[in-house]
Amino acid sequence: MVVILSEGESISRPAVYAEVSWRTEGPAEFAVDVDVRAISGQVLPDGILRRGPNQIIVTRLPEPLAVTVRIAGSQTFPPGATVGTSVTLYAQTGDDEQIVLDLVDVSGATLQELFRLEPGDHGQWLVRASAGVEDGLARLAFYSARRSRPDIAPGSVGGAVPTVAVDLSASMRPLIAGGQVAVALEILVGLNAWAHGLEAKAQGWAFGTEPEQLQPMLSAATHEEFVRTALQGRIPESGASHRALIEQLSAHHSERLTILCDGVPGDVHALPDALAATPRPMACTYLVFAHSAFDTDELERPQPVGEELSGLFPLVEGRAMSVVAVAPERVADLATDQRRLDLLVGVLVERMLA
Repeated sequence: MVVILSEGESISRPAVYAEVSWRTEGPAEFAVDVDVRAISGQVLPDGILRRGPNQIIVTRLPEPLAVTVRIAGSQTFPPGATVGTSVTLYAQTGDDEQIVLDLVDVSGATLQELFRLEPGDHGQWLVRASAGVEDGLARLAFYSARRSRPDIAPGSVGGAVPTVAVDLSASMRPLIAGGQVAVALEILVGLNAWAHGLEAKAQGWAFGTEPEQLQPMLSAATHEEFVRTALQGRIPESGASHRALIEQLSAHHSERLTILCDGVPGDVHALPDALAATPRPMACTYLVFAHSAFDTDELERPQPVGEELSGLFPLVEGRAMSVVAVAPERVADLATDQRRLDLLVGVLVERMLA
C-alpha cells in the first residue's frame, strides 16, 4: 500500500524496521548527503545502516530521529532543487507500507530537515513530514531569505517579536484596495518565518492620527484574515502621526519595527527625537511604495529629478532608520520575478541583522 504524505502531516503504523530512499530533481545535477540524527544530537545512532548511495535502513527506533539532507561540499542547493523521499515501514506480520513524501524545495539551503521518525505505543512507528511555509508569496520570500543568507539556519535569528505598522493616510487607500499592502505583508510573513520559525507571529498596528493594535497577530496562518478584517474595512484618515506610533510602540517595548507607507511622513522632522527618546533601541525600517533611489532594483531607480523620498535622506544618513522603496506599479511583479524579490528580501534581511 502506498500513502502520500504532505508537509506537516504524519502517519503511524506498526513496524519493526524502515527503509528510507530519496531522489533529487532540479534544473542542474547536484549531489546530496542524507544524515540521520537523534533529536538528542547523536549522528547516525545505533540501528542505522547505509545501503547504497540513496538508501538507509533503520532497524531500531528507541528515540525520535530527524532525517536531513545537505548538499555535498560547501555550496548551497541550486535554484529549483527538490528532494523526494519515501519511507517503507515493514511490520512483523510481513505487511509493508510505503509512504511517499511530497517533494521538498531545498533551493538556497545548505541543510534541510525532510521528516522525522518517532516511536509510538505498541510497536507503532510514526513518520512526520517536516512542515514548510504554505504556498504563495510568503513561501517565495522565505526561500529568498534563505538564499540571501545560507549560513544562517532558518528560525535561528531570535530576538524580540517584530512589529509591522500600516499607515492609514488617505493616499494609502488605493494601495490597500489594490493589494500592494497585502503583497508587502505576505513578504514580511515569509521573512519572519525564515528568521523566527514557521509559527512566528508579528504584532500588527494601523495608524492615522492615533495608533491602534490589531488582531489577529500577523502570521502565515492569519495573513488573509489580517488583511481582510484589520485593514480593508478601515476608513483612511487625512493624515498619520508617525511620531505617535513610535511613542506608543516604545511604551510596548517594541525593538524591531517595519512601517508601510507611501511617502515622506508629514511629521518627518519629529522622528529623530521620537526614536532617540525610546528607552531601548528600536530598529526602524520604512518599506515605502514610491519611486526612489531606495528601490532595491537598480533597473527601476528613477533619475534624481524624480526622487520622491528625499525628505528621508537625512534620517538614513544619521542612522535613525533604514528605508526600502518599491515602485507601486511593480509590486505585483514580486510574485513572478525571482530576481526582483531576491533583491528586496536580501536588503530586508540585511536591515534585520544589522
